[in-house]
Amino acid sequence: MPPERVLSAIRVGVRHAAHNRRLRATLARAAAFFLFASASSALLPLVARHALGRAEFYSAMLSAIALGTIVGSLTFVSLRRSVGLDRVIALGVVLMSAAMSLFGYSNRVIVLLTASGAAGFAGFVVLTSLYVSAQQVLPNWVRARGLAILLTVVFGSASLGSAGWGKLASASDPSNALLVAAAGAFLTLPLTSRFRLEAGIDGDLQPSLHWRKMSLARTVQDDEGPILVTVDYRVRATDRASFLKAIEEMGHERLRDGATRWGLFEDVEDAGRYVEIFSLQVLVGPPPPARTGDQS
Repeated sequence: MPPERVLSAIRVGVRHAAHNRRLRATLARAAAFFLFASASSALLPLVARHALGRAEFYSAMLSAIALGTIVGSLTFVSLRRSVGLDRVIALGVVLMSAAMSLFGYSNRVIVLLTASGAAGFAGFVVLTSLYVSAQQVLPNWVRARGLAILLTVVFGSASLGSAGWGKLASASDPSNALLVAAAGAFLTLPLTSRFRLEAGIDGDLQPSLHWRKMSLARTVQDDEGPILVTVDYRVRATDRASFLKAIEEMGHERLRDGATRWGLFEDVEDAGRYVEIFSLQVLVGPPPPARTGDQS
């Protein structure tokens, strides 16, 4: 296939992310965590200045964060294998919440250095877990774009959070902002519990490539389009409800896999006849057989 144009490739990636439910769970967890966890990095200079008032201590806290990150990189694989991604993220959220609470409560050097190490460990294991989860639920053809969207959500949430926590700290007190961020981070555990990350591990995301070869009336270029695809279904009256439920899921899959538009129409003159239409930017072959009803 010819190379894609940049803006078109971005639109395809965003459309896929919007309709990939497993990836949306990863993005939701990323936004929730980094929106609150950003307070630890944004307000760290204020914590260091309030504790000792010397730049050297801020450097020491950064070193402790780096040490925590190294520990996280050495232990992540064993943690993932023993407890799974969801529990690794839960552990990271709890540690980050505890670290920000200590930043807000304590002025003791050893406590703040320990909290810095915990924050570095938590940030690393959460980001790595989200990255692994995204790789597991993204097919090869859109993986790079999906991971770029994940990083956009991560850094976008962190940027937005940093600005908000800085504004709150200047309006009241840095300790108050850190305690609010710690409470918010901890509350994301129950609020995002339904967004589980393990669902896509065993999924087969490879194209089936089972469609027949098309008989074309003329030569069609690879980048010629858009292409309109229509699929006819014959559905018994008793199966109407289950068909509509299944075809709605099919619509998400069409849009996730490259369709730019999708719709379903019922023929009011021919009972039981439904027509599915969707358009594609390039010719990729006829659609795979539908899961419900007959296709022509």
